[in-house]
Amino acid sequence: MVGIHHKDRDALRFLWYDTSGNITGYRFQRVPFGLTSSSFHLTATTQHELNETVTLLKKGFYADDLAVSMYNIKDAKKFQIEAQQIMELAKFQLNSWATTGDERESISILGLQWDTKNDLLYINIEVAPNICYTKRTLLAKAQSVFDPIGFLCPTLVIIKLILQKAWKIKLSWDEPLPSELTVEFQEWYRQLPKLIWCRIPRALGGSLPKEAKRSLHVFVDASKSIYAACIFLRSEYQGAVEVQLIQAKNRIAPTDRITIPRMELLAALIGSRLYLEI
Repeated sequence: MVGIHHKDRDALRFLWYDTSGNITGYRFQRVPFGLTSSSFHLTATTQHELNETVTLLKKGFYADDLAVSMYNIKDAKKFQIEAQQIMELAKFQLNSWATTGDERESISILGLQWDTKNDLLYINIEVAPNICYTKRTLLAKAQSVFDPIGFLCPTLVIIKLILQKAWKIKLSWDEPLPSELTVEFQEWYRQLPKLIWCRIPRALGGSLPKEAKRSLHVFVDASKSIYAACIFLRSEYQGAVEVQLIQAKNRIAPTDRITIPRMELLAALIGSRLYLEI
């Protein structure tokens, strides 16, 4: 509840009488719901007092999923209570909470799977036994793997290159792929279930405390067909060093001829944009 300053309480006096008819004067110490300004007081106080929580909410939402990290259980519980209060103002309810060490071993979060026991993120893809080998299928399967972090870039860039080959030979959407592309696609598709073993730590900074010295490191590179960038977090504390991938992006070269120096400049461009986003 929102408190009222001492000097303002006289403006919120009211009379109370008991069954004997005795009248007593009282003052509100907390903002009552009946005031015209009550809604504003609540919103303004919430934004002021819960500013850190509001910031985490703004950064932590992706569509209708919320993901934030805390250093300890106490801070996590505090955030949960305050976040529910803030979202309730807009009539939104935050449900299905989960934390590291949850009883459920695997939880879906932001399109990925979260191993709560080991605090790792991974992807689980089910492969259909019978599919049509067409350009339409190529595009559908390429888009079926959701990888916002980019830790699967080395795998996903392969299907992008196969799809580009299909475009170059001007295939229609439902025309069967040539045997060469079919073999490439089959091999890629057959390997997808193995991605379940490609797992990365969810928490940045690893096991080092928040006092650790941290720095960002961006790497970019290019070839005649691909250019890419990745950004790592390096944490150092009392001689211990941990390095973790934060995000990666890749692009395939345009169909028009382009020089390697130009490709390297494009890699530097997405690397700088990635740095600014982080």
